[in-house]
Amino acid sequence: MSTNFYWIGVVGNEDGIGVHIGKRNAAGVYCFDCGVAQTKSTQELHTGKGDKHKRCPGCGMSFDTPLDTTKSTALLEAGVTPLGYVKNQSGIGTCSTFTWTALAHKWKIRDAVLRGGSGGDKVIRDGLGVEYSYSEFWYDVLGVYVVQEFQASYEFS
Repeated sequence: MSTNFYWIGVVGNEDGIGVHIGKRNAAGVYCFDCGVAQTKSTQELHTGKGDKHKRCPGCGMSFDTPLDTTKSTALLEAGVTPLGYVKNQSGIGTCSTFTWTALAHKWKIRDAVLRGGSGGDKVIRDGLGVEYSYSEFWYDVLGVYVVQEFQASYEFS
């Protein structure tokens, strides 16, 4: 499952890189206590292919441990919970990645947060219609459990 993000009030093609900020995508199983993916290469996070750890090499927790759906809604996200809206992630859970259409979006958001945010003004919306301030997007969308970022300088949806 993925969620797209867009600037509010920017005129243009919604799929163009001037309006479309990027997309958060479901990825794979991850140990949030140690910052380690189940796949031995983060390049395989989305596909689940390649060599996998049976246990987290940091803490030894089994990656086969049933996911605690109160912390990680892996079983619900496919149809109910938008990806990345689970906070206070710890232990073994599912992670996500974020693909920026242009890194200038990231820099704009980061700089606004460093300057104190947008005073609560909603400047970004997702494909579900939820709106975010700079700080909410930075901390609650990117900071929840995005473990890897990419950049693709073309129109995508």
